[in-house]
Amino acid sequence: MIFHTTFRIDLDRAHEWLACLWQGSAPASIVVREWITLKDVKPHTAVLIWEGDEEAKTFVDRVFGSFGELEHIEVTSSSGMASAFARDVEGYESMMNGRGGDPAETARQVDLRRRAIAAPSPDAAIEAARAWKAEA
Repeated sequence: MIFHTTFRIDLDRAHEWLACLWQGSAPASIVVREWITLKDVKPHTAVLIWEGDEEAKTFVDRVFGSFGELEHIEVTSSSGMASAFARDVEGYESMMNGRGGDPAETARQVDLRRRAIAAPSPDAAIEAARAWKAEA
């Protein structure tokens, strides 16, 4: 499972939190993808993007939960956004095919993206999307 965890740190206890974070060992199943501190957000807030099983979630709850507010949201990861920014329709199609979904739906989704790339303006892309939806 992949999680997006928001941690609102109690700064009066940050030193205690750091001590618990570094004490002992973490489960082998936990993989930290990113630790992001939100600049100028009060109370002091960080976002942890991580992967792990129930043992890892229990660890995160124990290490973080007593030292501020903690909220977990289970998320999925997709290279679709990277493909969009790169205008890489083939990469998007490959990602979708790799998920084992319905090939007809993948082809339909790829068609929408090709129409958008071919559009000369945002307004034309919106019109192309509306026509695509009407064809469904």
